[in-house]
Amino acid sequence: MIGEGGGISGAYTNFWLLPNGKIYRREQSDSLYIQMNSMPGRIARRYFREVRGVFENNGDKPLPDNIFKSIIWQQKGIQKTFNWMYSNEKTEKAEEFYNYLLREMYEHNPTATR
Repeated sequence: MIGEGGGISGAYTNFWLLPNGKIYRREQSDSLYIQMNSMPGRIARRYFREVRGVFENNGDKPLPDNIFKSIIWQQKGIQKTFNWMYSNEKTEKAEEFYNYLLREMYEHNPTATR
């Protein structure tokens, strides 16, 4: 899952990507995840291979009222979370992965709003 949000309003958006390429989106105001158009499974599985490299460094602990981004990876009962607020050399790999995956999801969902 990738997501961003926080700030004074506390609003957030989360995206879940499954290994088969299905994409789900949830805004804070939504009670359920909404299925978006899928991406090819081979592309989704590539992200699952690449995400492990994101967790080489530790992210930041989001402070109250600050906007932050997160990447959560879960497989076989193991979950890892990487949060960050500002781009720096420690978060560079996570930021690159996040932006690339988000762009890919929107390419497969051209009518979705950001």
